[in-house]
Amino acid sequence: MVLREQNGEAASILEFAPLVTVDPVELVRNNLASLVVNQARYRSFVEGGFSPALLDPPLVARVLIPSGGVDEGTTRLLIVDGMTRAKYIADHIGQRLPGYVNFDFSRLTVRDGTEALLRDSLICPEGIFAGQNGLTMVQYLRAVLPVTVEHEKIADQRIAAHLINAWRVLVGLDINEKFSAIAALSLLSQGYYTFNAVDLHAALSSKDQFFTGESVEERRVTIEALATVAKVIQEAQLAPWKVAEAAFMLVGDAGEIVGGEAESRKQVYGLLKAHKIDEKLIKAFKSKGRMEAAREKLAEAVLRIYRTLSAHSDRQQVLVDVHAALEHPDLSYEQTLLILKDRDPSAAYRSAVEDTNAMKLEMFYRQTFDKLGAPLSELEARFFSVMGGQERFDPNGMVTMVRVIHEASTFIESEVRPHFASLKMKVKGRDAQATREMLQEKERVLIEGLVHYQPAVVTKRLRALKEVMGRRRGVGETLATQMKMGDTEAARGKSASKKTPQNGRRLRNSSDPDDIPVFSGEAQPSNDRLADEIEYFHQLLDEEHFSRETISAINKERVQELIRRLGRLISDQPG
Repeated sequence: MVLREQNGEAASILEFAPLVTVDPVELVRNNLASLVVNQARYRSFVEGGFSPALLDPPLVARVLIPSGGVDEGTTRLLIVDGMTRAKYIADHIGQRLPGYVNFDFSRLTVRDGTEALLRDSLICPEGIFAGQNGLTMVQYLRAVLPVTVEHEKIADQRIAAHLINAWRVLVGLDINEKFSAIAALSLLSQGYYTFNAVDLHAALSSKDQFFTGESVEERRVTIEALATVAKVIQEAQLAPWKVAEAAFMLVGDAGEIVGGEAESRKQVYGLLKAHKIDEKLIKAFKSKGRMEAAREKLAEAVLRIYRTLSAHSDRQQVLVDVHAALEHPDLSYEQTLLILKDRDPSAAYRSAVEDTNAMKLEMFYRQTFDKLGAPLSELEARFFSVMGGQERFDPNGMVTMVRVIHEASTFIESEVRPHFASLKMKVKGRDAQATREMLQEKERVLIEGLVHYQPAVVTKRLRALKEVMGRRRGVGETLATQMKMGDTEAARGKSASKKTPQNGRRLRNSSDPDDIPVFSGEAQPSNDRLADEIEYFHQLLDEEHFSRETISAINKERVQELIRRLGRLISDQPG
C-alpha cells in the first residue's frame, strides 16, 4: 500500500498521529471486519448525513505480519476506529457531492496512530522490542477492542470477524489449515472452559491433540493463540458462544468478510481436521482418498447448516449438537453424516446418542449378569432407554447403573408383579373386567414410577417400595395365622360388628374413616376393596413421598387405614 504523508494538525486523542492518504478500496480489502458496518451510521450517511467537512479521519495502525503468516515479514495498515466511515467512502468512489467539488472519494485521509499506540502501556504492557515499527496482532486486538464493543448491536459479528482474520496471523498459515479460527471458537465456546488465564492454560495444556500429528511447537503456538482469543472475548464482555455463533454464520455466508467461498471452505476444513474427527474417519476408511472424500461430504453438510443457521429457533443448541456429533467417539461416520443432513440436527443427535448409549449399557448389563443372548424384560429395556439418554458415560457410572437396574428388575418380577397377579385373580362379579383393567393400569404406573435416569433416585424409590411391600406381607401373615386359629373376630377388628344392609354392604358416604365396604363370610370379596388397597398403596408411593425417610412420617392414619383394609380383605377370603 502506498502512503503519502500530509501536513495537518491532529484532531483526535492521538495528538501527534500523522495524517496519511490511502486508497479506501484497498484499505477495506485489508480490513474485512469493516464489512460488518454500523447500519444506523451507514444509513445516516446515505440519507444525506455525510459531510466531508465534518469527516473525522479513521484511525489506523501498522500491524506486523510475523513469519509464517500471510504476506510474512511485512506490515499492513489496519483500522482501529472508523470502519463504517471507510466502508462508506469505498462504496461511493466516482460520486460527486454538491458543494464539495474538490472532494475525491477515491482518496481517504486517515490518521496513522502506530507510534502513539506503541507508547500506550495499555496496548503494549509487555513493552516493545528493538526496532519495532508496528503493532503485533495481539497489540492491535487490544487497541481495536474498546472501540468495537461500543457498537453493541454488531459487537459479536465484528469481534468474530477480527478473530477469524487475526487467527491466521496468530498461528500461521500451516496451523490455520489444520485448526482454523472456527475450530478455536468452537472449542472455547464449550461451557467447561474457564477464561481465568491460569486455569485456561492448564485446561488447554491437558487437552488431547488439537489436530493429528501436531508438533510440540505447534501445540505451544496453538495454546498461546487460544489464550489470546479467550482474553479478547473476556475483555469484550461477550458470551463466547455468541461470538462463535457469529463466526459460524459469517463462514456460512462465505462473503468477503471471511475471504470468500475458498476461505470459508478452509475454515470448515480446519474444523474437520480436529484430532477426534480424524480418528473417526480413520476408523471408517482405510485409504487416504476415501477419508478425504468423506471429509468433503461432512464439510458440505456443515456449510449447509451454517448457511441456514438463522432459520433455527435455538441456534446455540444446534451448533453445540453439530460439533458434539462431529467429535462423539461412539457415533460412526455414517451416523454423524445422517445427523448433519437431518432437518433437525439437534433432535437427530439426541436420538442417536440415546440409542448408542442404551445399546452400550445393555451390552455391559448382559456381560455383567451373564445374559448374553437371553431375552430381557420390558422394564430392563425401559431402564436402558432412560439411563441411556445421558450423553456421557464413565465406567464407574455404568457399574452403578447396571447394578441398580438388576436389583429393581428382579424385585419387580419376583414381588410386585405376583402381588398384582394375585389381586386380579381375586376379582369377581359383573365389573371384574373393569377392575382388572384398573389394576393393570395401577401396576403400570407404579412400575413406571421406579424408572429414572439417576441410579440414586431409583435406589431411594426401590427402598420405599420394598418397605411398603414388606409391611403388607407382614400384616397378611399375621392375619392369616389368626384366621387359621379361628380368631376371625380379631382379624376383622371392630368393623365386623358394624351393621350392614341386606346386600352385605354399607353406604360409602360416611365420614367415619372405618366406613368401608365389609362383606359377610358368605359374600364374595368386593372389587371396590381390591381397588381401595392398590389406590392407598399407590398414594403411599406418590412422587413427593417416594423415600424411606418420609414413608414412616407421612399421614400415619393413612398407613393404619391401609393395614386395617388389608386385614379386612384377607379376612374375607375363603380358606
